[in-house]
Amino acid sequence: DGEFTFRLTSAGFKCLSVPKALVYHKVKTRGLSKVFYQVRNRWYLILQTYSWRTIFFISPVLLVYEISALTFLTVKGALSEYLKGNLAVIKNFGKLMKKREKVQLLKKMPDKEILHSGRINIRKDLIKNKYIRVGKELFNRFLNLYWRLIKKFI
Repeated sequence: DGEFTFRLTSAGFKCLSVPKALVYHKVKTRGLSKVFYQVRNRWYLILQTYSWRTIFFISPVLLVYEISALTFLTVKGALSEYLKGNLAVIKNFGKLMKKREKVQLLKKMPDKEILHSGRINIRKDLIKNKYIRVGKELFNRFLNLYWRLIKKFI
């Protein structure tokens, strides 16, 4: 859903949200089994939709994020899912670049007008440890500060 709305917005379409809308899914409780798709799809979104300039300026924070995600997911027992997600990106890199060409041709709005700072969302049941909660809060502050520094360059 995030990639779809990002691509529509970057192509110049307006996407509206209805904050009070409810969606019901018939699925099991999400656990760490979704890590593969979260890792893979995050990279798909970044590589297909962001400009190379944006990727360049966010690369330091992506490195910090990857180290943090790797550490967190290793502690949570999902290292193999994390690695599989990244390997899928490497394996499909050629296809990703072909799709990137198509996506970039449709873009009408610069990343600067679409991207914004926000908070990393980690489910509460996954961050019961106080050190992880504090680390998450510090990381959110770091990301917001970094975004303020680079936004004018994107």
